[in-house]
Amino acid sequence: SDKVEQVVSTGPGAKEAKIAQSHATEVICLGKGSWYLNPNINGAIDIGAESCRVVKFEENGTVHDFALNDKCASGTGIFLNAMAKALEVKLEDMGELSLKSTEEINITSTCVVFAESEVVSQIHRRVNKNDILRGIHNSIASRVRGLANRLQLEGNILLAGGVALNVGVVNCLQEMITGKLIVPEDPQIVGALGAAIVAKERV
Repeated sequence: SDKVEQVVSTGPGAKEAKIAQSHATEVICLGKGSWYLNPNINGAIDIGAESCRVVKFEENGTVHDFALNDKCASGTGIFLNAMAKALEVKLEDMGELSLKSTEEINITSTCVVFAESEVVSQIHRRVNKNDILRGIHNSIASRVRGLANRLQLEGNILLAGGVALNVGVVNCLQEMITGKLIVPEDPQIVGALGAAIVAKERV
C-alpha cells in the first residue's frame, strides 16, 4: 500500500512537524538508523549542523549510553560553515583542501566567534589556508573525541551527519580515536532513517 500509516518526527524542529503523529529523540533515531545500516558496529557518532551526539550500543543494538555536546556550536556543521565564510572557501571543498596541509596549525578557541577571530588573524599572518583548514578540522575532531572517550567508545563506529561528508574531519577524527570509522553512503539521513524505523515499530 502507498498509504503512510505513521509519521515520526525528530530533530530540533520535531514538534513543529504537524504531519507527525509522534516524535522520537535524536539519540533513539541515531541508534535505530545506524544499527539498521550496519549491525556490526559498537557505536555511532552524529555530527550535524547544530549539535553532536555519540551513542554506545549493547550487543543487541539497544543504546547502552550516550553523550551530547554542550550548547556551544563548536564541533558542528555551523562551526564549519562559519569557518568556510571566514576563509572564503566553499564548504564542500574544505575537506579536500585540508588534505594538502603541510604544517600543523592549532585553533584553540571553542567558541565560533572567537575561533573566527583566530582564523582571521591567521589569514592576516598569511598562514596557508590548507593548514588553517586542517587546524579547524582537528579542533572539531578533538571535541568529538572528548564525547567518544566519555563513553569509552571503541571498535567499529558509524559516522553520521552532514559533517561526515567532509573527508578532512573524518581523517582527523580517525587519527584521534581507537575505533574504526565507517561512513555510510548517505550519512546525513541516518537520523531520518531511524525515525522511519521507529514509525514502522509504532504502527
